[in-house]
Amino acid sequence: MALPEAALYWPAQRALLVADLHFEKASWYARFGQFLPPHDSQATLDVIETLVERTGAALHSVADRIVGVDAAANRIAESLREQARDLAAVNGEVAEIERFTRENLTVVSQARAADEALAGQGARLMSLVGRFRLGRGVARRAA
Repeated sequence: MALPEAALYWPAQRALLVADLHFEKASWYARFGQFLPPHDSQATLDVIETLVERTGAALHSVADRIVGVDAAANRIAESLREQARDLAAVNGEVAEIERFTRENLTVVSQARAADEALAGQGARLMSLVGRFRLGRGVARRAA
């Protein structure tokens, strides 16, 4: 991010890039007879110190946010683990219901086969009983 103090702050690299530094500018000009106030180096250092403090505070803010995101991710992970345990329990119950249903289907199939066998035996028994001639009175009681 560009800063107004002729500097760039690159958070991903934790780098502060500065330009247009004036270290000892006054001394250099003084060699050629041009005198400037001798405070240029200190002023440059003050600006750099302010930039470092400001970008350092930004780094601390980013670090705090990362800690918060990490805590949220841990809560999400724990919630997912709980859901996985609950789903495993539900799957176990569903498997038990399926087993019970299969057993019931087997019992129903056996009951149907027994019913069909008994129906066939009942029809045969009626056919056999129908061969006997019974008296009218007996037939009336049977009817």
